Amino acid sequence: MGAADDGGDRASVSGERLGSYQTLIELAAGGMGTVHVAHQAGAAGFERLVVIKRVHRHLLKDPSFRDMILDEARLASQIRHPNVVPVDDVIESRGELLLVQPYVESVPLSELIAAAAERGERLPVPVIARIGADALAGLAGAHDAIDLRGQRLEIVHRDVSPQNIVVGADGASRIIDFGIAKAARRLTVTSSGVLKGKIAYMAPEQLRQQPVDARCDVFAAGVVIYEAITGARPFEGQDEADTLLAILIGDPAPPSMRAEGVSPALDAVVEKLLARDRGERFASAAEAHEALVAAAPPAPAREVAQWVERLCGATLDARRADVRRALESSPYDRPTVELVPGEAAGPARAAVRDQGASDPTAGSVALARTRLAPPAGPAAIAAERTRPAIRAAIVSLGLVAIVAAAGAAARSRASANAALVTPTPGGAPIEAVSAAPDGPPAIDAPTRADPLAASATVSTVGPERAVPSIT
Repeated sequence: MGAADDGGDRASVSGERLGSYQTLIELAAGGMGTVHVAHQAGAAGFERLVVIKRVHRHLLKDPSFRDMILDEARLASQIRHPNVVPVDDVIESRGELLLVQPYVESVPLSELIAAAAERGERLPVPVIARIGADALAGLAGAHDAIDLRGQRLEIVHRDVSPQNIVVGADGASRIIDFGIAKAARRLTVTSSGVLKGKIAYMAPEQLRQQPVDARCDVFAAGVVIYEAITGARPFEGQDEADTLLAILIGDPAPPSMRAEGVSPALDAVVEKLLARDRGERFASAAEAHEALVAAAPPAPAREVAQWVERLCGATLDARRADVRRALESSPYDRPTVELVPGEAAGPARAAVRDQGASDPTAGSVALARTRLAPPAGPAAIAAERTRPAIRAAIVSLGLVAIVAAAGAAARSRASANAALVTPTPGGAPIEAVSAAPDGPPAIDAPTRADPLAASATVSTVGPERAVPSIT
């Protein structure tokens, strides 16, 4: 989604509850929608920051556009690569469509290049090589992605640009926005006759509206690398028509003629990336990655991180401060837990689960996660303040009952063991059955990958087993 604000059809509101997410600050707004940093809170103290892409309502009235956005989510969710930002969740609520992605503390490459230019500088070639290598690695991961059945998705990004490559505070670069990606089995097809993307980064075959493949993205990556090195695009004109013509028939000057520190080997790599005939380009992003790394050894990630901090550190600091203020002023409480009764006698089990779900374990004590809601007024706030004490009392009563049950079970086993000690015909007693050895409570660690679905089991075994307190 673009960074330029078009006015939109709705006001951007921070502090809204959207499913299990609460918006904090707005990152950008454009023709497609708004982008927010949001907070996700869950059970057992789980929390994280995410990015929410919120599509403008009026655009969703077009079924083809809605399908295109859902395609982005379907495709991006199946790309698992460290240099690609995936889609983790899709929310359709009250006529809105929201795409949820992990929050990566980063700036667009376009912003990094502009910040360097404002200081009269250019990014060093090794730093550009690291950014370009990361981007090509991410594209290779997308191009090679397979679905759950092992079938290749044949994904092509088709909109690779400095705006769609983010450079992280950790020094790693990632590809974002597979919004107009094309796959062999996508649910909808981009309308013919419509160019989608930024013309200056489009391959000749894309401009001619011919079928495209991964080499289209290789060309665009070459344009990005050329621009990062020289500070100018290889194909430029006074307007889009001039730019289109330059891509179709123009021959850009080698990067070494417009910037210092560019080796002949790097010139050759860039020239092959930008080959007008796709048959003369690198056959894949993976092949291009290998050639770039060989021609221009990339800087380590920590050096890239230092450049991000030096050029855009003030921007990231301001964003961090905005997020902290939004979190501190949040009208929503953290997740709470409430006791619900178990169904039958048995070992004690504490399970974090969604509110209203039944506990399949006999004799369990389920801790239910309540939905977050804003305080309703002074009375509700006062009630909320007394709730922790009430909850603690209920928990204490529950634990007393558990201890009493464990003691009763122990006395019952001891009586049964004594009854088994009877004389044999030879006078030697039969050995009594020994009780279970004492030891620390057995705790089953969560095994699910989803923190929201994690649970912990506390088993009471033996007559003198201490029951851990819950605070």
